[in-house]
Amino acid sequence: MDRINLTGITVRACHGVHDYEKSEAHPFVFDVELGVDLAAAGRSDDLRDTVSYSDVFRTVVKTAREECCNLIERLAGLLCERILALDTRIMLVSVTVHKPEAPLQGEFSDVSVTLSQRRKDG
Repeated sequence: MDRINLTGITVRACHGVHDYEKSEAHPFVFDVELGVDLAAAGRSDDLRDTVSYSDVFRTVVKTAREECCNLIERLAGLLCERILALDTRIMLVSVTVHKPEAPLQGEFSDVSVTLSQRRKDG
């Protein structure tokens, strides 16, 4: 299966279990991998033969800004569902949500979760 990757999508949003995380936006970084058959697009050079990564990008940004999740696991799950709904040619989606400013006591570079979902009807 071929892949389309979007990496480093950065959005300031309100997700977390603490009250201040819900009221004050913090940075989140998203990586998305799509499993798609890209053979037709590779032959035709026609945008209609591939999945719009612009639509995927907009879905990530809109969802991150408009939803308020306690857990980044929930946010990743929502993103998987919404991205799969964009285009029936997406057979697999994997979303990594990075929370570089997670409320931990100590030095660290990142906290992230990755969820993957396959299309059930394909």
